[in-house]
Amino acid sequence: MHTILLAMLTSGRKIDAYWPVEADEHTRSIGNNVTKRLKSQYKAQLAPDFLRPTLPQDIELITEQMVIDISPIHLLAANWSSSDIAGVAADRARAAANSDETRGRLSSVERIRKWVVKHNTTCHFVFESEDFRLQHPDEWKRVTDSFGPPVGMDAALVSYSHRWRLYWTSFFRNDMIPQIRNNLHLNQVLDNDHVARTAIYSDTPPYIPANTEGIMMTRYVTVKRARNTQSIRDGTGLVRKRTATTELEAYERPRIQELERILGFKPGDTDAPELQALPEATRERIRGGALGSGSDARLLTNILEALPRLPGQR
Repeated sequence: MHTILLAMLTSGRKIDAYWPVEADEHTRSIGNNVTKRLKSQYKAQLAPDFLRPTLPQDIELITEQMVIDISPIHLLAANWSSSDIAGVAADRARAAANSDETRGRLSSVERIRKWVVKHNTTCHFVFESEDFRLQHPDEWKRVTDSFGPPVGMDAALVSYSHRWRLYWTSFFRNDMIPQIRNNLHLNQVLDNDHVARTAIYSDTPPYIPANTEGIMMTRYVTVKRARNTQSIRDGTGLVRKRTATTELEAYERPRIQELERILGFKPGDTDAPELQALPEATRERIRGGALGSGSDARLLTNILEALPRLPGQR
């Protein structure tokens, strides 16, 4: 979704060149829509030809020569999901049995980072993932051996919803984790006819204590990729209708534009023109899925504010 570009610009950086890589067609269309908005909003921070969609959109097809051709590179960013991790162990076993090279997003990130650092010795990196240390301890060891220990943070520190993620970075440390911003409230990003519901439970670690059982929620639950996720089924992910007259009609799921605001995007960012011809339900599922599998833009911005600036940058 080009969240890294949004976060870089929001943190005040100038971008000379940006090489996006996204295999999913719909997510790529959404990212292009976000970029179109950013080009207009942050024109002074972007070089006229900054967008370079020249790399293969399948990360596994990127070669060392391609890395050499686009150097110098100052920042490498990537994320991977639990499903990416789940397939890695089996893939490594298959690759070992066939004397083949391990594939997959995580393996490709490891491989590309080695090439990037080899040819760009001062390049920084930031990688995001869910916490998989208990489910996949072998892969956890491989990742931490390759990238070092991660920093764990809940997006609710600086944004409007919970999202516990791990960040492997070359520049952000645990002592840089911010204090919670108590001036944020979920109602600030909901539509006028919606209001945050009363919390069904109090937040527990690793989530920061923002919501208290019986009191109006100040942070939304973690936005998930699946439309009918557990938080929707049990009611914790619903919001209150201001005009409701009965308990049955009192709650409903937040709208896509509300989820966009919750995660640091502008309303309509995920409504790419390529999706307009699809049925509304399909379009909503794709847009919500992209938001649920992406990054929180405000938290990523907070991390990137610690990125060392190049000579001449303020």
